[in-house]
Amino acid sequence: MAWLPVLAFDPFVGRWVVLGGRERGLHPPAIAPVLLPTFLHGPLGFPTDLLPA
Repeated sequence: MAWLPVLAFDPFVGRWVVLGGRERGLHPPAIAPVLLPTFLHGPLGFPTDLLPA
């Protein structure tokens, strides 16, 4: 039961990070370091995407 929020959060936020990176013109290798903390640490990794914006 504890994994349910993680399974819902990670794909949603990961997609948001990827699409936001594309809008900013970032190449996929530049987006990968942001996705890793987001998938490994969930909400703690998400602010790393908001820093460069």
